[in-house]
Amino acid sequence: MGRRTTSHRNAIRGALAMPALVLAIGLAAGSCSLKPEPGEEEIVRLVVDVLHAVKAGDAERVEAFFTHDPRYEGSVPGVDPGADGERVRLSQFCSAPEFDYDEPWPQIAVLRHRAVVTFNLVYRFRLRQELIERKMKVTLFVERRPEGWRILRDNISFPSESHPDSSS
Repeated sequence: MGRRTTSHRNAIRGALAMPALVLAIGLAAGSCSLKPEPGEEEIVRLVVDVLHAVKAGDAERVEAFFTHDPRYEGSVPGVDPGADGERVRLSQFCSAPEFDYDEPWPQIAVLRHRAVVTFNLVYRFRLRQELIERKMKVTLFVERRPEGWRILRDNISFPSESHPDSSS
């Protein structure tokens, strides 16, 4: 047998390492798959259905997606219901003329029979004759019930907008 050169040994090592590399990539791809967790598809469907009801202006249908459990229905502490500062709910957008939105990409954390859903929603509506576009961050706390996933509570926040004359 002849002597093996360094380049020959490196070629053999490379050939042996290749199946391990392919296996590692395959395992990594499998573990990073976009396969949803159990319940995620149903939760995404809930989000889509709620937003369709908002777009249709159907506040009653939107409210049907909520549990109406008094443990989660509280208003802002110390604020009378209906007063300025009361939290904004998704159903309040049903009255916005020509309400439309971009498809959201919800992030979902399922914790057994409950989940937290967050997404940014870019939406538009007409105010007087002007079409206004805004962005809100929506957080939904949902729970699996016998009839399917239902919203325990929604939380909406609006990023502050920069004003042209507020430059320093």
